[in-house]
Amino acid sequence: MSIEASIKASLIIGLFSLIALLVLIYSLSILFIPRFHNIHNVFIINIYFSTFFTSIYYIIFYTSYYLTSRNIFTPKGCVMLFYAHNIASTDIPFAFVAFSVHRFCSIVYHNRPLFKTKKWTAICIAIQWIVVLMLSLPFVLQKTNVS
Repeated sequence: MSIEASIKASLIIGLFSLIALLVLIYSLSILFIPRFHNIHNVFIINIYFSTFFTSIYYIIFYTSYYLTSRNIFTPKGCVMLFYAHNIASTDIPFAFVAFSVHRFCSIVYHNRPLFKTKKWTAICIAIQWIVVLMLSLPFVLQKTNVS
């Protein structure tokens, strides 16, 4: 590997480490300060958790792929790597979609009490994670060698 690729990978790892640290600090402030405990901040925590997961995935990926040996992934490991990559790349947009669906339903159907409850918040977030995990599942079930 060239020096330029190592420097680029190190900068990317540093950037994702900074993102993960800032997301963790802000999430902890929302979790531990009681006045921030509301439905909208639950969605913000979900978005931050998605961002944290994505940052950790890319830190591990760039560290293992660019800064160590390229042959550390077995064929089954490659399948799980592609599964995790698909989750990491689609989770943040789907977290924003879940928040948008919640806001849309709570504004359009403001007379219905379901859309103002924590149960509806949990349903939106659970559906978001189920959809992301199900959309990524074909990478695990494929029969071809991806390495």
